[in-house]
Amino acid sequence: VAAASDVALAIDGEGRIHDVAFQRADLPLELKNTDQWIGRSWQATVAEESQQKIEQLLEEAANRKVSRWREVRYPATRGPDIPILYSTVAVGEEKRFVAIGRDVRAAAALQRQLVEAQIAIERDYSKMRNVESRYRILFQMSSDPVLIIDAATHRVAEANPAALVLIDESPTQLIGKLFPDALLIDDASAVQAISFAIRTQGRIESLKLRLDNGKDFILDGLFFRQDASSFFLLRFAPVAHAAAAL
Repeated sequence: VAAASDVALAIDGEGRIHDVAFQRADLPLELKNTDQWIGRSWQATVAEESQQKIEQLLEEAANRKVSRWREVRYPATRGPDIPILYSTVAVGEEKRFVAIGRDVRAAAALQRQLVEAQIAIERDYSKMRNVESRYRILFQMSSDPVLIIDAATHRVAEANPAALVLIDESPTQLIGKLFPDALLIDDASAVQAISFAIRTQGRIESLKLRLDNGKDFILDGLFFRQDASSFFLLRFAPVAHAAAAL
């Protein structure tokens, strides 16, 4: 039993420890007062918050022969309490028990690291959602038409309300259309310049173009990544606005 566990206890029907065996020489040095365990109540050797678990381990073993595993904490010679995972087995005709314990500090440390990692992920995800919410508000409220183009397919992925008004189409009609074919641009050279810039440069800077409705715009575009996808964000500033900004 001792070879299969980190600590093994022989317990009598009164819950007193009759014998102790440790597999590792360092463990009894880390646990407090192990040289006084024999003859004492098992409950008296553990931390106060774990004493009820000792009752449950012995009661389950008496009724079912084998108890479920429960984590019990021991006072340490230094530092925080030491967690030991126990299962108790009833042996023989008389009320005697063998308690098999495993040091679970390594598993507890890994679990703590996992919890900390999950908290960090949730915190980062919350920040990302806040940033996305602010971006969404700015995107929707911008008075300048803004399109988001899928860099792989060159199709319109999103359009803000100002862009829908500019192109005079509903979201269901515009989303998925090829760019720049989705725009009614009255300048073949501008169409070619936009396509070339998207394919090769990854950005568009102050490109002047005229739509079929006769209005002039300054087009600016930036490449960005989101998750595993790539996109272009294109902003159409009316020439009057761009001149005022200058």
